[in-house]
Amino acid sequence: MTVRGKRVTNMVHCIRYADDFVVFHNTWEGIQRCKEAIQEWLKGMGLELKDAKTRFAHTLEEKEECGGNVGFDFLGFTVRQFLVGKNQTRTHASYKTIIKPSRSSIQRHYQELAAAIERMKAATIDDVIRAINPKIMGWSNYYKNQVSKEVFNKIDHMLWYKMFNWAKRKHLRKSANWVRDRYEKTIEGRKRVAGQTQVLKNHTETPIKRHPPLRLDASLYDGNWSYWGTRRGKYIGLETVRGKLLKRQNGRCAHCQLFITVDDKIDLHHVDGNHKNRKLNNLRLLHLVCHDLVHGKGGNITKNEPSTGRSAHGKSHTTEEPCATKVASTVL
Repeated sequence: MTVRGKRVTNMVHCIRYADDFVVFHNTWEGIQRCKEAIQEWLKGMGLELKDAKTRFAHTLEEKEECGGNVGFDFLGFTVRQFLVGKNQTRTHASYKTIIKPSRSSIQRHYQELAAAIERMKAATIDDVIRAINPKIMGWSNYYKNQVSKEVFNKIDHMLWYKMFNWAKRKHLRKSANWVRDRYEKTIEGRKRVAGQTQVLKNHTETPIKRHPPLRLDASLYDGNWSYWGTRRGKYIGLETVRGKLLKRQNGRCAHCQLFITVDDKIDLHHVDGNHKNRKLNNLRLLHLVCHDLVHGKGGNITKNEPSTGRSAHGKSHTTEEPCATKVASTVL
């Protein structure tokens, strides 16, 4: 791994969520030492690793010591690396990390949708759509930051046939074309499953947005509300409205278009002059000096959407290379 232009070897990374965790190391011997250290640490609390759920894998190649496992699943995602480029040899290869929804997560999600549809055989199409739309939106939003477009298309295809079979069962004496014409409507130039008041959501309606990398040494507790407010729209000690505006304006002052820093004094500007109107489209975040200038000029901030400018997010200086092995385990 390369960090800040320097080659770093034998680096250990551990990511934990609840009682599941994954450990990265670029050597098999290092992974074995990590496992021993983890077992020793858990022993002091009366816990141990569950062998049935402890898995070793290489992210790029099949390794005998890893049982031939390539890639791993964690928190519903499958993480693997692939060779890319014209010369896919070990000496001149470049690598790409692909993170996709895991197969088990896809199966659980589709089975949940299918079960909800099966339970509502006597319901109307509007009731069915109203029941499954939140599940579709929630699952899609969870996976929208990764390589999910192909998976979204596949699930939409399977869901269409499931809905079509549900409709056929309600109209046994009608032809397939009649059923399709009854429950499919053209909306914005596309065929959609719809009822009288509800339209079935498609997974592919959720846009894929890549997760921007963190700045080096960034922490949620570093006090940099300007960076985290711009990134997440919220931060500890930062007013919710100001956090949302900071994110909408991409970290820039709506008047001077300069970045807002932690040391800057900021203020809320009401576009229509009505301080009781707290709707987001009526508010702008300005430097305190810029706010005085705006009111001194009689106001020159329009009610259009704030300019986003270029991204305020810093880029990570690390470049990814294949991680050698991994331990993902559940603590008993």
